[in-house]
Amino acid sequence: MGVGLVAGVVSGAPSTAIAIVSGRPVLEAARAAGAVLGRPTLPRGLLAHAAISAGWGVVLTTVLAGRRYPIAMGAATGAGIAALDLGLIGRRIPAICQLPLLP
Repeated sequence: MGVGLVAGVVSGAPSTAIAIVSGRPVLEAARAAGAVLGRPTLPRGLLAHAAISAGWGVVLTTVLAGRRYPIAMGAATGAGIAALDLGLIGRRIPAICQLPLLP
């Protein structure tokens, strides 16, 4: 559980860093994630992010268990997850689509 919690928090670091660099509200991405659950609010966003992170955590635990180079494989898989979640699925949700991908 501890590792999953750390992963969930750390996975929010890129959007937080982009917000800081670009001068956008730091919690904007968290609120936008709430749109997955109907409306872009902070409580819904935190719940959506936790559920999505937990789901991917289960997938990663299963896929990476016993593999060589689990950190490198995890980083590569994380990039793929970001591309899928943000690039394919997130682009269909207006609140997420309005967020910048890069600073």
